[in-house]
Amino acid sequence: AAVDNSMLVRYHGRDMSPQDALAAAEVNKVYIMLGAMGDLAPYGIDKTMENWATLLANIRERNPDIRVFIQSCTPLAADTARLTNQMIDEYNERLRDFAAENNATFVEIGEHFKNDRGLLPYEHCRDGFAHLRIDSARLWVELLKDPANYSVSPYES
Repeated sequence: AAVDNSMLVRYHGRDMSPQDALAAAEVNKVYIMLGAMGDLAPYGIDKTMENWATLLANIRERNPDIRVFIQSCTPLAADTARLTNQMIDEYNERLRDFAAENNATFVEIGEHFKNDRGLLPYEHCRDGFAHLRIDSARLWVELLKDPANYSVSPYES
């Protein structure tokens, strides 16, 4: 939806694409995560990576100096027929490479939410599948503050 401009956000009373809202806000950083259920499950890894390329081009076209931070996807509490943790792991590796190839910073989030079996533990999961609990979302914010999770320091200009 963010890629084809069918998703709109409200900025200063106007509905606009996320890319246009970023340009209008004149921000210098953006943190993005394209998630498992909304992107990988319906589109697969290859199409989701194509969508990343389109999204990044659209953002930079409107705001060429913006720093882009690409977050890894969090794991699932249980695999499904259409979406597995193995897919998410492969996707995250491709995201890491994509970030490096496209002058973006990769942020490792997903690994911090894995148990010893590579699954999202139930104590982090509010629905038994993929969505984080409030306390886990707070942890996510803390992870974003820690430079150790970045492929390039978030504090470099």
